[in-house]
Amino acid sequence: MLDVKNVCKSYSKPGSLLGKKRQEVLKDISFAVKTGECVGLIGESGSGKSTLGRLILGLERPDSGEIRIEGAPVSEWKKSHGGEMSVVFQDYTTSANPRFTVEEIIAEPLLGGRKSRSVTIDVRELLTKVELSTTLLGRYLHELSGGQLQRVCLARAISTRPRFMVLDESLSSLDVSVQAQILTLLRNLKGELHMTYLFIAHDLQTITNLCNQVIFLYQGEIAERLPSSRLAFAQNDYARRLLNSVILFDG
Repeated sequence: MLDVKNVCKSYSKPGSLLGKKRQEVLKDISFAVKTGECVGLIGESGSGKSTLGRLILGLERPDSGEIRIEGAPVSEWKKSHGGEMSVVFQDYTTSANPRFTVEEIIAEPLLGGRKSRSVTIDVRELLTKVELSTTLLGRYLHELSGGQLQRVCLARAISTRPRFMVLDESLSSLDVSVQAQILTLLRNLKGELHMTYLFIAHDLQTITNLCNQVIFLYQGEIAERLPSSRLAFAQNDYARRLLNSVILFDG
């Protein structure tokens, strides 16, 4: 599904003359995600996680290297696969137009794409799918809780039945109980819609609850990649420090 090869990304340092001084954010990143996999990308703030997410989504371009989806460059793939890639961002409070009702937020992607039935019916079904009451359809963002609003953003994200979804710190600002509910929902949607996930987070426990593979990103480089079932066998020092902060290993 996704193939990232030798990707590098840098930005001009603030105050540098003509942008000549640059800060390397990603250094020779390579990994692949198979169709149907859920891969977790974990690292501390500033490790390059969100930058990598933006590159994969085609919102920015790498300095060098390439990113392909099903063998095609991201920009080309998106043109011929409208609605098949989606994203849920961390800051759900700015991810939707505050002047829109819940119905309008979810309907927005549907209005520009293929629809076999009325948008109203589709929106109601999507709201039910993310376990929200249809009584919320006429409400505005400020009338929703954080958990409700993130579910609305999730309903919008799956409205086009995407095959690949990037979740960028999308649960980090929610209460633990709400996180658990949405993780369960994501697992159910993955099976129902046969989606492939790239789950970006800084919380290892959140990632291991959903993902079958974990990539540790440290200072712009991949420190280690392991199946979730084999995290105890991590060799990299950074990965082990992170793991030991939440998991007590024998020996």
